[in-house]
Amino acid sequence: MGGFDSAFYASEYPDVATSGLDPAVHFLMHGWAEGRAPNGTGEGMTPDEMLQLVAGVGDALPDVAAGFDATQLAFLDQANGFDLGGLLGGIDDGLLASFMRGWGGEELRYLDGLDGFDLDGTLMGFDPGVLMEMMGQWDDTSNLEYLANLDGFDFGAMMGANPDQMMGFLGGLPGEFQNLIYDDFGAEEFAWLDGAAEFDLAGMMAGNFDFFRGMMSPEEALGLFGSVGGNLDDVVHGLDATDLAFLDSAEGFDLGAFMDGLDPGMMAGFMAGWSDEQLSFLDGLGSFDMAAALGGFDPETMASMMAGWDDPDALGFLGGLEGFDFAGMLDQMPGDMVGGLLGEWDSGMFDMLGTMGGGFDVNAWIADAGDYFPTDFDWGGFVPPDGFVPPDGYVPPDGAMPPSGGGTMPPDGGSMPPSGGGMPSGGGSPPPPSMPLIGVAMPDYGLA
Repeated sequence: MGGFDSAFYASEYPDVATSGLDPAVHFLMHGWAEGRAPNGTGEGMTPDEMLQLVAGVGDALPDVAAGFDATQLAFLDQANGFDLGGLLGGIDDGLLASFMRGWGGEELRYLDGLDGFDLDGTLMGFDPGVLMEMMGQWDDTSNLEYLANLDGFDFGAMMGANPDQMMGFLGGLPGEFQNLIYDDFGAEEFAWLDGAAEFDLAGMMAGNFDFFRGMMSPEEALGLFGSVGGNLDDVVHGLDATDLAFLDSAEGFDLGAFMDGLDPGMMAGFMAGWSDEQLSFLDGLGSFDMAAALGGFDPETMASMMAGWDDPDALGFLGGLEGFDFAGMLDQMPGDMVGGLLGEWDSGMFDMLGTMGGGFDVNAWIADAGDYFPTDFDWGGFVPPDGFVPPDGYVPPDGAMPPSGGGTMPPDGGSMPPSGGGMPSGGGSPPPPSMPLIGVAMPDYGLA
């Protein structure tokens, strides 16, 4: 047919000169797809002529090839004696990656259908750095979506790189691209990625476990917990009842038996962030006796667990738990523990304690804080109990006196905390008892 006429093309289309591109390169990168005439004869070009034109662009070949769509690739593949699959399978990773950096899902689909070219095997054989550089230039999720569904390809192929290099790559991608890659990761890949300075697996699991639940089997998700080490309690704090049920469905894992095997300090650390929903789910497990487990807590362990709660219904659940004397446990707490809880909770928590019944007197319990009573305590709707003596420096909210009717406020100059301990000199709540350091080594339950 008419072939390509460089002089005609440059004369017919003035923007070619201003582009700074060779006319043939401009035609292949822009004019072909735009339907511009390659010559003045009115005839198009044959696959052989087009292939010859491509072969003559020299160093511009990577830029030219990267711009081809699936239709153009199929056209070139019709040239006599030309085998696109054989060509791509015979060039080095770097050159092939430079071609593919501009191709989308349809182009990858076309390549995957070529005889003599193994797309997934070729990509899995790429140097991880080359693979990341190629994908980092993609601007269309169809590329990653196709790879994610490609039999034989796994984004874990990039694990051969340094995890910090991987995080640098992921950090430069839009969020939807990142999720497509994460979706192809398993516990092993996430554990590897956790070695990067900018990646926090525990933090990601604690705030977004439904993301992992949506892309992994229960067995795979359970394997993640062995990688978070001493941050395990932070992760478990954030699990809701759906997450717990999901993990409990893992083959060979019994959540109730696992909880029953924990020492009280570790169990309290796990439950410190839970609401009544998680507690109720746990209580419903046939292999776990929650009332007996909590009955084995000492007051300090119980206080450390409750200090992390902000859900009044969790207190209500314990108050109604058959076989567990919650009121008795509260009454065993010394003043420093009571004061610590007063400094952590809001009035809704005390409202719930006030409805417990069973002879529990919440106002008397508050008064037990004594010298550990926090100076910033907000009484809300509570009435100070008879004989209540707040610490020196206590100022009710907005300068108002606590509600009258249940006791009298003493004159200024009430007792100070004992020297050398108790309340800090500037007021404020003494810290609740510290949680034991939680480390995990649980091979019996498949978590290590």
